[in-house]
Amino acid sequence: MVPRTILQWPLNAVIYWILSMGMVMGMATLLWWDIFLKKNISLLVYAILAEAFFSSVSLLSRATYIFHVIPQLLSLYKNKQALVGVSRKKAILIAVAFVGLFVISISAITILRNYYYSNVPINFNSAEGLISSSRGVGAARFIIDRWIGVEGVMAVYSYPKKNDELFLSVLTERPKIGGVTFYQKVCKSHYQGMDMNKYTFASLPGAAAFFYYTGSLGYVFLGLLVLTLAALFSESLVLSMTGNMLLCSIYGMYVANLIAQIGVAPRQLLVHLFMVFCGLIFIWLLKSGLVANLLRKAGLHGMEARI
Repeated sequence: MVPRTILQWPLNAVIYWILSMGMVMGMATLLWWDIFLKKNISLLVYAILAEAFFSSVSLLSRATYIFHVIPQLLSLYKNKQALVGVSRKKAILIAVAFVGLFVISISAITILRNYYYSNVPINFNSAEGLISSSRGVGAARFIIDRWIGVEGVMAVYSYPKKNDELFLSVLTERPKIGGVTFYQKVCKSHYQGMDMNKYTFASLPGAAAFFYYTGSLGYVFLGLLVLTLAALFSESLVLSMTGNMLLCSIYGMYVANLIAQIGVAPRQLLVHLFMVFCGLIFIWLLKSGLVANLLRKAGLHGMEARI
């Protein structure tokens, strides 16, 4: 939803970045350093679960909890031989805590969404489709709405005015409060009936549909190839910069999610990606010891060992 409190630029964007990526990157960095130093990490794993829960509820996003926790837990499992202080019993307790906080987060977010979105008008035309209010159909729609790609390709394929100019126009599109993005008009999204001065819902076309704005399958193939290579290269770059498997796994999940959201104001996604790399560069500076050396020379830091 649109922020109710508008802070001095760019504080709103910074706060969103901290909740979506900043805190989890910091937690992954601290956890990996403790693993490297052969410390007991069991308590810090609970801190990771707490961070994911807090960020998820703050952003009203159910998926955030999964995106923040699962990559790190899988990475910890793959590197379990390097872990200290995590016994089978503690692993079971961590798993129970993970499931418990996940259930609580879903319940809390559902309650908050029902409160904030209770007056959201969603107009379904019975001539366009039969919408049932039953739980089963509601759950099915919830799953289908998150299956990004097929619906987007069908919508863009049916749009008659596909060309390079349209692709460039969508590529440089800048979302505005109160307005709807171009794709919402193409797919005739039911979100268009909402008050966009209060809410920011949007249907997602997916990467394939986005590149098909050109009307060329060749561009679709080339675009997906470039995205794939860029994701692989950037993930390798993150690993070489930080040497942190946890951070690398989080970044991989982030990029996959970023690619899934391409098509609705791509330039805004690039700004968020830039902020992520600014955070990675800061972590790299800490790891390299440059910050410690500068502080030591300035007489503000007495630490002798490099991080």
